[in-house]
Amino acid sequence: MIFDFWQEHLEEFSNLLSKRDFSPQEIGRYKAMIERLITQGENGTWKSYDDASNYYNERIDLSENTRHFYLSSINKLQAYHQNGELPVHRICKGHFSESDHSKGTLNLLPAYEWLDEFISGYRDEGYSGALIIGARRIVQRVIVLSRTIEWNSFQEIKDWYRNQGLSKKYLYDVFSALDKFRHWWNHGTFPLRVGIQTQLRYVEPSAGVLDLTYLQAHLNVLLSYMEEYGYSKDYIRKTKFIASRIIVLSRTTAWDSYEDIWKWYQNNNHGDGYLRDIRRILGLLANFHIYGLFPNNGEAQNPLCLRASAYSALNQEFKMLVDFGREIEEKRGLKQTTIHKRRSEMGLLLYSLQIAGEDSLSKISEYGVISFFYKDGEYLRGYTAFFNTPAHFVLLSRDRFWQYEIG
Repeated sequence: MIFDFWQEHLEEFSNLLSKRDFSPQEIGRYKAMIERLITQGENGTWKSYDDASNYYNERIDLSENTRHFYLSSINKLQAYHQNGELPVHRICKGHFSESDHSKGTLNLLPAYEWLDEFISGYRDEGYSGALIIGARRIVQRVIVLSRTIEWNSFQEIKDWYRNQGLSKKYLYDVFSALDKFRHWWNHGTFPLRVGIQTQLRYVEPSAGVLDLTYLQAHLNVLLSYMEEYGYSKDYIRKTKFIASRIIVLSRTTAWDSYEDIWKWYQNNNHGDGYLRDIRRILGLLANFHIYGLFPNNGEAQNPLCLRASAYSALNQEFKMLVDFGREIEEKRGLKQTTIHKRRSEMGLLLYSLQIAGEDSLSKISEYGVISFFYKDGEYLRGYTAFFNTPAHFVLLSRDRFWQYEIG
């Protein structure tokens, strides 16, 4: 029977696809079709590849995309069986006979011949097989697309990807591969996989006007102070990581101010919650580095968002409410960091109500409170803040707060 061929050549075919960087999922789909050909051939249902194609053509329950996938798979299996032609991975189909230069001034086409050398750097640095396969596909696609898309710099490639509606995780993978490819392209060497702490063993000048060597020299002083004044271990750990990271990055990234660092983080596809932490920590570092101010559990002014505190703008009634809440929570034995956080959250809530006209306890509405946290199906300040702050508010004014659920 015609499909007996696959009994002997299934593993051989699968191994050849693997060497061409087809994913396990793609190989699995081909294997599933081969097994179907063998089964239907053995029972006499399909006696040729045309029989298999006609079967899928006649099925009215299939979508066009699914039908196309089945027919394409059958055609490729037939081509290998009868002509020895392997499927060509979709990202490898860019043939460069029409042009030997990328469309833009950044000419990446010559890199195609040296791609294996670049990828070998991943192996030498101990990256996982799955990550290596993903990086190869990303760089191959960039090289192929450069023939028809005008890119004049690696930054323009990143901007193009950023506008494609891709997931944040995939964008991170793309940008990581591009950064390594750019380093290899510009210097001829693969970037070493060196940890941040290893790079902090020595001092290098920053590339921009903002010189972070001072911060590097005095970072332990700042961290010790934070530990002494009651900052949580988690917050100190975050501060150390962010400070260490920007110190190392400043050696190759030209930043002229902490505002530049903040904009850099904003442009790197981080989540809103992570960015809020970054903004607070950068403000703390800027106060210490630029103004010589040690932090005081969040009381020091943040130069990235200069403003009076919400508490200072409250009317007398609301201030008394916040102060009363602080006294209660101190009696409950809560940590000072927790008390300060809740005081700040309550101050922001009451200030938002105050400027909306609900400037006394008797005027506060359920809608005004909920709108501060929740709008159009989204928690504006995070799920935890939504429930913690109202719980604090219930404690302070049991007779004026509503119990509610958000469906």
